[in-house]
Amino acid sequence: MILVSGALYFKNKKDAFNNYILCFVLGNVIGFIFYTIVPAIGPWAVNAKDFVISGSLVELTERIFKEKQFLFQHIPRDVFPSMHTANTVLFMIFTFKFEKKIFWITLIVTVGLIISCVYLKYHYVIDIFAGIFLAFFVYYLGCFINRFWEKKVGKIQS
Repeated sequence: MILVSGALYFKNKKDAFNNYILCFVLGNVIGFIFYTIVPAIGPWAVNAKDFVISGSLVELTERIFKEKQFLFQHIPRDVFPSMHTANTVLFMIFTFKFEKKIFWITLIVTVGLIISCVYLKYHYVIDIFAGIFLAFFVYYLGCFINRFWEKKVGKIQS
């Protein structure tokens, strides 16, 4: 987020900067509302007994897994939609539209993050699709809101 918002702001693309910030906030608010409406637990917690821990890093892996369980006990329902995916896809959309030089790098990072969210059992595949949908939804919603606001009130000064 800092990379795109900073690039847009300092390259004097204030409209794009305002759209990105609004879309990011909208996406997170909507995502957290869905966390409340759809109380789901990720596969890492549901299928914890299915984790096969082997290899030379067994001790480290077990320690990280135990710490992860401890750290996330206060957030028991945080799967649907995947906010990892939604924020990263939103980041990718804005780099495609406004910073084409870094788009291909962000595409690789986005695909890697999406694959790792499922592979590391943080999210189900449906959570990923919901996150992608949410990213595109808030992109269009945020841009619409900013255009509407500019017509009614005037340009936002940043």
